[in-house]
Amino acid sequence: MKKLLGIMAAAIFAATLAGCEDKGPAEQAGESIDNAASDIRDGASDAGDSISDAASDAGDSISDTASDIGDSASDAMDDAGDDQPGTASQ
Repeated sequence: MKKLLGIMAAAIFAATLAGCEDKGPAEQAGESIDNAASDIRDGASDAGDSISDAASDAGDSISDTASDIGDSASDAMDDAGDDQPGTASQ
């Protein structure tokens, strides 16, 4: 009798494990929602990185342009001073 109960318990346990492998529609829908949320999160993160990179590049470009304008203005002032009568050329 104990042997029969042990076999029945093992059979019920095996059937329970086998049943866990089959996913119902609710579990499949839940996994789809989880995957979609993960994809959205990854996409948002990538978009944020792209925006940050673009802003950094724009800032660098503005800084470089401002520096170039300052250098050009300084050179123009130096050239204008060289062309004035009565000033010593360096």
